[in-house]
Amino acid sequence: MKVRSYNESKDFDLYLEAERESFRATYPGVSILKEMESYFRCSIKDSFELNDCKGFTLEDESEEVVGMFILSMNGFYNIPMGYIDNIYIQESSRGAGALGLLLSTAEKCVLDMGFGMMQLDVSVLNEQALNAYKKMGYITVRQCMEKKL
Repeated sequence: MKVRSYNESKDFDLYLEAERESFRATYPGVSILKEMESYFRCSIKDSFELNDCKGFTLEDESEEVVGMFILSMNGFYNIPMGYIDNIYIQESSRGAGALGLLLSTAEKCVLDMGFGMMQLDVSVLNEQALNAYKKMGYITVRQCMEKKL
């Protein structure tokens, strides 16, 4: 497997599917409306056009696109850090070292920019991802809470 920079014409559909799956995993049973689909499309485009984000795409040996992440540079309480806006690996490629390859690429990029910290969000419902991130040294430092009204 190899990681390369985002190419909109080749990768946009995978990035869009990542947005959909992330939403479904966080809000099980909630339908994705047409307006949300439009928001997902704009969000991806805006990430690269308006924000200082970088996209990276994971390809398998046959150059099939199997994963991705979007990385931005943030400051939380004036602590400069990298932030993974979204990370996705197709189910067929999970457990084959894909996550480690994507995260090590992101971490190297952040270190190369002189930042010493990486942050990401993950749904508490995604136990597989939570366990994988913990194995790679990520720890929980905050929790986001919601209330359905």
